Amino acid sequence: MISDLILSESVTGVGARLGRDAGAIVFENLYYEPTTEVVFLNKRLCERSLHLYLKLGRKLSYADVVSVRIMYDRKIKSIVSFDSDFDAVDGITKVPKSSSK
Repeated sequence: MISDLILSESVTGVGARLGRDAGAIVFENLYYEPTTEVVFLNKRLCERSLHLYLKLGRKLSYADVVSVRIMYDRKIKSIVSFDSDFDAVDGITKVPKSSSK
């Protein structure tokens, strides 16, 4: 599962570093992968995510909070991420875990 915001961040990040063609490949690999569900924002998800964003303070970006909101709603307990900000989110286990170095 991936939100459309994270899809956008992934395409933009790879595209900025490796070029637009690489960004397009990321899009195609995520969007058309049969085992990946893209969750699109709607008004209710945006509003509920804002409440969580305000609660979490400066720990996560709004896009990341949308992912957490979706995870809470779907009772998903682990996230694949290299973003250490997820380490501080209650009820979420980050894979891979951040090293303690």
